[in-house]
Amino acid sequence: MSRWALYIAFFLSGLSGLIYQVVWVRFFGNAFGNTVQSAALVTSVFMLGLGIGSLAAGAWIDRRQSAKTPLVAYAIAEALIAGWGLALAALLPRLGDLAAMTASYSVGADGWHHVSAGSYVSIALLAVVLLLPVTTVMGGTLTLLIRHVLQSDLSNSGWRVGLLYGVNTGGAALGAFATDFALVPVLGLFATAGCAALANLGAALIAMRLTKQVVGADIPVAAPQPWGRPNRRTLLVAGAVAASGFAAMGFEMAWFRFFNITLGGYRAIFSLLLATVLAAMWLGAVVGGALHRRYGRPGTLFMASQGAVVLFTLALLALPEPGSLANYPGMFADYYLNAGEMTRAALVAVAELRQIGAVVAVPAFLMGFAYPLSNAMVQEDVESIGRTAGGLYLANTVGAVAGSVVTGFVLIPTIGTQSSILVLAVVATLSILLIAGASRREGRRGAVPALAIAIVAVGGWLALPADRLIRHTTAHLGEESQVLAISEGPNEVVVVSEEGAQGARRLNTNGHSMSATTTDALRYMRLFSHFPLLHLDAPESVLVICFGVGNTVHAASLHPVKSIEIADLSSNVLRHASYFSKWNQNVLNDSRTHVFIQDGRSHLRTRDEGTYDLVTLEP
Repeated sequence: MSRWALYIAFFLSGLSGLIYQVVWVRFFGNAFGNTVQSAALVTSVFMLGLGIGSLAAGAWIDRRQSAKTPLVAYAIAEALIAGWGLALAALLPRLGDLAAMTASYSVGADGWHHVSAGSYVSIALLAVVLLLPVTTVMGGTLTLLIRHVLQSDLSNSGWRVGLLYGVNTGGAALGAFATDFALVPVLGLFATAGCAALANLGAALIAMRLTKQVVGADIPVAAPQPWGRPNRRTLLVAGAVAASGFAAMGFEMAWFRFFNITLGGYRAIFSLLLATVLAAMWLGAVVGGALHRRYGRPGTLFMASQGAVVLFTLALLALPEPGSLANYPGMFADYYLNAGEMTRAALVAVAELRQIGAVVAVPAFLMGFAYPLSNAMVQEDVESIGRTAGGLYLANTVGAVAGSVVTGFVLIPTIGTQSSILVLAVVATLSILLIAGASRREGRRGAVPALAIAIVAVGGWLALPADRLIRHTTAHLGEESQVLAISEGPNEVVVVSEEGAQGARRLNTNGHSMSATTTDALRYMRLFSHFPLLHLDAPESVLVICFGVGNTVHAASLHPVKSIEIADLSSNVLRHASYFSKWNQNVLNDSRTHVFIQDGRSHLRTRDEGTYDLVTLEP
């Protein structure tokens, strides 16, 4: 019963961790702009803190002899997380003024104003100062409990570590789902952070209660040693875990782009995707540990799981059109039309979850094998359990951070989602080779079928049409529509289409129609400028948030104003303005027009009150 109580405590710990992460991303987004870069910085600091804390806690706990020390330290850590989490929840809403003080722009080669590197450095430094201490403590909790459950017995280490890692990931899955769907909508951000703190305190109380039941001999203590170079086997396994983490997080970024295309850019998609991935990894960690307990051979199991990750990730994405949620109620259609708002939202979530699970669940389940099996391969010395577990966890988180940043900011913008997935599959295959190098001679035979599976999957992927994935963004277009341009940016896939005998053009992002040059659209979008400006005496300055196809900006340029500023998150959308020059009259070349690639709310914070006579946007 005490063991199950410990798992409940660590489930609560995982629950709180993801609640904090979502809340912090939202706070930073409100203060510094709801951009991919802002979210990536917060997430990177969060994950790096976990890795650093895991390694530091491992080195510390390996030199503590008392059998009670890991559990006592874990309880203290959870209490510290609760206190720091509440303090941050009180402080973060006040970041807006600081954001305005540190924000600056630099003019790019395109003549547009982009958020400066110095601004991102200031955000990163602030994230490090505010978030790194608490996330470092968070990272230590897993290592402390690994030391506690293994003590001096390394038999079945894969099973025990897998169960711990799994229940924590399961709590994280629930946290990801509950935060967006229940806690924030009902309680708000501060009270949601309070719920996370209560979960931490609950975990701390359970752990302190369990310390009274700890019996057994003292743990062997590692002799003080300088941080030397690990042995070759450990380095290879750590490299494999880093590669698998890189590929896993990169695949998650690619999945997010894919579902934005096929299901639409709804906020719930990210929460549902994250919850599905984490829940599947939870089960994968437990099953991977169980397979090690039953069959041993962790290296062979690791290689087989990574080969299967490549196979199922590529195969499930390459299937014929998985369907769109344009008519998402599907089998619930009649019921949906007569349902209330909450019921409709639930039906949409169920339909989305079904589609996401069909593509993501199996690969994510197999990804969960990596951490427990890698521990089983290298946990050979009782005196260094914590240090080894922490080092592997750090390698995994560093790989995951690199996978997220490289995929989101380098691969997808430069070579597109489909080619990015190919690169990630190759990285996952590299982890097989690294594990083969770390395995003994008889274990290396398992690399052959795993590599064969991965190579066949990659070959099949190469045979797909080059625009197989992004063509999903054109599924909603009618037969009379002609695609003039299709391109991927960091945030979206942009499609410009022409339709009808009149030659009207339409801007589509991620499969949604956003603006057009039809008669109704022209009148509608231009009124956002004409109606208010005609009611003002001698207006001089205008801010248009979101450019679209340029209808609203062009309408503002017809008035005798001195300055027109455009704030838009997407430089990719703006680069397609020339397709609509017949209607916007190349307004971006107007000397009064100034473009700022930034979140509109954040841009307003950089300006004094009263700067503009008109601020206009379509919410």
